[in-house]
Amino acid sequence: MDKKLNIFKIKLYALAILVLLNNSCTTILTTRERLNLSENKILITLDDGPSELQSVDNEILDILKQHNVKACFSLVTYKLKGNGEILKRIISEGHSIAFHSRNHELYLTKSLIQFESEKQEFEEVLYQEIGYRVKITLFRPPVGILTNSFKNKLTANGTKILYATHNPTDTFINKNSSPKYIENLINYFDKKKGGILVLHNGSELFPRPTEYDFIDVNSAANREWVPEALEIIITTLKNRGYQFVSIDELL
Repeated sequence: MDKKLNIFKIKLYALAILVLLNNSCTTILTTRERLNLSENKILITLDDGPSELQSVDNEILDILKQHNVKACFSLVTYKLKGNGEILKRIISEGHSIAFHSRNHELYLTKSLIQFESEKQEFEEVLYQEIGYRVKITLFRPPVGILTNSFKNKLTANGTKILYATHNPTDTFINKNSSPKYIENLINYFDKKKGGILVLHNGSELFPRPTEYDFIDVNSAANREWVPEALEIIITTLKNRGYQFVSIDELL
């Protein structure tokens, strides 16, 4: 299983490298300095939700509320359905929402018209679930890759790109491997003096490809370690003098 997983990782990163070697593409990876984010400040973002287990999202929201931390949830359209109460809670407790695609497909060949249509669909499904309309201006592209021309079109159209300051690999992490990952993540952000942190509260690959069954990304159980990780990350970095900011403070 480990061998298969390593092969999958190599293929995934090879694809990303090949895409980025093409000068027409760019990544949302950036630095704290380029974002003009002050030292010792961190924005928490949670991707690929809502979670397959509502208990995971409720635990995450409980922890954020306890620590008075405002996060940004990057959500996928098809996963909104049936999660009205979670979505209402995300909004009512002061967190932000970013559009993260319909089904985690890449935006390397799509037009701006297609993007706007899919974002409108996202807003409509969100409305059906919560009963009131929310205008979404934030977008985090799946896998963090966009073409330069598409990125420029989005920016000109008023869409705000949700960046990241590290390459998140937690979709490959389970409860057994999470302690080391959490430790490394904390030390990384401490070394960089803050930034935009990414955790995945939902599975990344959907619908689940049968050829990738060995990854166990059907992921309800695989994401159960995330709330505990969030508690450790927030507590540890607060004790080291870090401040957790909202997307509004960053923008």
